[in-house]
Amino acid sequence: GYDLADIAAGGATLADDLIVSGKIGINTSSPSALFEVEDGGEGGSVLVKITADDASPTALMVGNDSFNTDDNYGVGINQESDGRAGFYNNANLFMRVSTGGNVGFGLTGSPTSKLYVQDGDIAIATNVADDASYNSLLFQRSKNATDLSSATVVDAACVLGTIAWTGADGDSFEKGAAIQAVADETWSGSARGAYLTFSTVDNTTTGLDERMRIDHNGNVGIGDTDPSEAKLSIVGGAELGLKVLTTATSTDVMEINGDSLTTGRALLVYSNA
Repeated sequence: GYDLADIAAGGATLADDLIVSGKIGINTSSPSALFEVEDGGEGGSVLVKITADDASPTALMVGNDSFNTDDNYGVGINQESDGRAGFYNNANLFMRVSTGGNVGFGLTGSPTSKLYVQDGDIAIATNVADDASYNSLLFQRSKNATDLSSATVVDAACVLGTIAWTGADGDSFEKGAAIQAVADETWSGSARGAYLTFSTVDNTTTGLDERMRIDHNGNVGIGDTDPSEAKLSIVGGAELGLKVLTTATSTDVMEINGDSLTTGRALLVYSNA
């Protein structure tokens, strides 16, 4: 047999199974769990370290015999050969964390962004009875160089966030379309002007071109990056600037009104086909 006091003092090495009935405490005489480790006052110390010679060992496995009695099934954590951490459920990999802190779900390689989801959806669900409650996907922007702990003011032309669609071109993943939010002024407690741009890549080219903009005051520009003079500004080249088509007969195709819907009519285009 083995004397646990000798093992704790380094005077014995286990060569066989160790079966303990009761709780085990390391650096504590009154463990509150079946296995408890106290740091003994050594700040920053590693409390438990599991090392194996295998290239991809399952360092920690937590299972429940009520669901599966196989010792290899449960929730497992391992460190893989490239240093990344793998998280498993019943021997199925569901999450990886790279050495740089990137988190990936459903992928076999290392995640290349802070959050990477492969072959799956991302759902934001709100399950409440009232109409006012909702969840949001937030893009937070500060000019602080390190983190968001300091709300450093954003200024004009500061990009607040981008939604981009990418595709593989045989060599890498590149952008084909994007929506971007940009600050239009220096922000303060009473000023938060911003605008949205919508961009696509033209055929036989590789660069994003802005196609439409919604300005800070709600003006819309198509082909116009400064739609400040009209609610809708359309600037084009050789293409037709505006086309309005209806398949119904005896109906107004386009109506431009003044201050009311019944008076001040400026222009009416009518179809009597």
